[in-house]
Amino acid sequence: MKKITVLLIVAAFTANAQLPEPKNVLFLLYNGVEIMDFTGPMEVLSQSGYNVYTVADRDTVLSNGILKVIPDYNFLKDKSYPDPDIVAVFGGMAHMEYENEVFQDFLEDVTENTSLNFSVCDGAFFLGSVGLLDNKYSTTYHWLISELQNDFPKTQVLEDVKYVDNGRLITSAGVSAGIDASFYMVSKLKGNDFAKLIASRIEYDHWKPGTGKIIETEEIKRIKEEGFIQFRKENKSVPLFKGEISNLGEFFLSINSYEEAEACFRFIIENYDENEMDYSNLSNALKKQNKQAPPTKEEFLHLVQVLGAKKVVKTYEDYAEKFPKWQILSSSDLIYLAYYEYQNKGRFEEALDMYSLNYLMFPQHHFSVSYQAECYYLMNDYKSALKFFRKAETLIEHEGTLEFIRGRISDIESKPD
Repeated sequence: MKKITVLLIVAAFTANAQLPEPKNVLFLLYNGVEIMDFTGPMEVLSQSGYNVYTVADRDTVLSNGILKVIPDYNFLKDKSYPDPDIVAVFGGMAHMEYENEVFQDFLEDVTENTSLNFSVCDGAFFLGSVGLLDNKYSTTYHWLISELQNDFPKTQVLEDVKYVDNGRLITSAGVSAGIDASFYMVSKLKGNDFAKLIASRIEYDHWKPGTGKIIETEEIKRIKEEGFIQFRKENKSVPLFKGEISNLGEFFLSINSYEEAEACFRFIIENYDENEMDYSNLSNALKKQNKQAPPTKEEFLHLVQVLGAKKVVKTYEDYAEKFPKWQILSSSDLIYLAYYEYQNKGRFEEALDMYSLNYLMFPQHHFSVSYQAECYYLMNDYKSALKFFRKAETLIEHEGTLEFIRGRISDIESKPD
């Protein structure tokens, strides 16, 4: 069965000409696991859109002796967890637990076909116990540097670094360093721009790209030296993550190699689940070559604020006709701008104009509908509010939000005509 799985992965990779995008992240927990070691990375990775699930050797785990955690799966009883693309292990008592054969057998099994493996603090001892640190650089909690080196002489343990990336293996220093390492992992998988967005969203301003020890792969070295275009001519596949290609595009922009940057961003859009940041990067690369391109996300939002959403509608429609698949914004960009900068300050008409523009761009997204409905409600335009609340009711699945929407509908219907 494992042989078939490997063949399927290889076939998919050959067909798509790039590494598959990881989706499932397995967190291995155990009694004595450090709280921040896993909760910090869990916040970063879940906010980044990954399916994070917890697995342990028991039904309840006691973290730091104070927090009881109920894992999603007890792997001794239930093996129905998704196949992991990334396996993450954490510190606390790992340097005392890593010789446990139950954990070793489990890790040997789940890491066999992973795209990436990740450790925080002395979780590195778990990875070392199944040979994943062999002939690699690594790091761990500062008190345990010499112990990790002594126990696993085939690895070179580094001091005074937040994290170390070997290509498909990332190890980090202790506790809070796992947050920095998680942001780095997101930047590696989805790009620096995406990681910065998530850092801003959770108000973590400490992370700076490239502050760990990064061992560049041979492919990345070649691309930097020869160019992405030449690499693509000579190779059928690009064994890199989306974020690595995006960051290479940024590198080429920084050295004024705009055609190479364009090639990187076009490859992403053609082969991955693209987003508005990928199109903004492509727009920058095209404009540097004096080629026609729609505005970047930042440029478009600036236009909306300066000219007003109503006056930007025609601009958007013109670009949508010329570049029909182009993503200028995400479905939430105008929503956040309208809600926090206008509606919350009582500027309802301007907010409504932005919601209407967002509805034009994303007519089937529940944000476009529900926020517009609420704005009408606050303006006492109950007829329009009811129309959009009823549409929102058909689009929203979250029970708490549905309860709120239905409460609004009931309130409006109870009002006298």
